[in-house]
Amino acid sequence: MNEHPRLLFTTELDGPKLLRALAQPGVLDLLAAQGYGVALMLPRFDDERTEAARLLAHHNIDVIASLCLPPEEGFAFNLQNYPRAFECYSAFHGWMRANGLRFAAVSLNIEPPLEDLSLGERPGGFVLARALLRRLWLARENILYPSAQNAYGELIVTMHLDGYEAHVFQMP
Repeated sequence: MNEHPRLLFTTELDGPKLLRALAQPGVLDLLAAQGYGVALMLPRFDDERTEAARLLAHHNIDVIASLCLPPEEGFAFNLQNYPRAFECYSAFHGWMRANGLRFAAVSLNIEPPLEDLSLGERPGGFVLARALLRRLWLARENILYPSAQNAYGELIVTMHLDGYEAHVFQMP
């Protein structure tokens, strides 16, 4: 039994920066030797991310497909854009199969829309606990909440049925 926690590193780098980071001497060897994994942010399914996923897998490094939206759509999934999560997963699945890639897990990042994040901020960037609790309460009152909750639950079941571990990171 492994007594050490398993570390996963997330990278938001894309394109040539991602490939340059992985090409640094010793990086892939260290990740493999220590049994670390890499969560690869996937706002797009492009050639560089395909190459990065292949490179990591070639070195027996677990790769987590971190599904997200393109920057122009706000990166994170939320109550309003939950149908996009299924679209992204479907696109991921097609890309993965077309390129012969393998992933240890799939993750989703769920956050409030960017415009909602500033509601509880005071000058200086502090978020009041009261504003956070209010946001949590209002989320349950939101007419979209039951549909979004069911859809995300169904997506996680689909991920499990496809053989993936599901990681979900949710910011209230």
